[in-house]
Amino acid sequence: MFVGRDLEKVDAAAKAAGRAAFAYDLKTEEMLFACVFRSERPHARIREIDTREALSLPGVVRILSAKDIPGQNLFGAIRKDQPFWPTGPSATGESPFWSWWPGTKR
Repeated sequence: MFVGRDLEKVDAAAKAAGRAAFAYDLKTEEMLFACVFRSERPHARIREIDTREALSLPGVVRILSAKDIPGQNLFGAIRKDQPFWPTGPSATGESPFWSWWPGTKR
């Protein structure tokens, strides 16, 4: 499919010139801060996540996991074949499995 062919980097010129906006640069008053929790063990099977304590913390607005994604839970640069949130055993120790959304970084 793309083997042996260069992929066009549509944002390369803006990044090189310092004009590109990165996610960290985008801020609004209504913006929430997200914390992503990752698996501590490779190939671990997630049986249950108890989020009650996290939801009880001051300022926590929402907790998201795979069950909150409508439609396909997949993404990828070339082929959409990677789950955004794993639903089975995590592929690596770095796989995210849920996030919480406090109103601020504190």
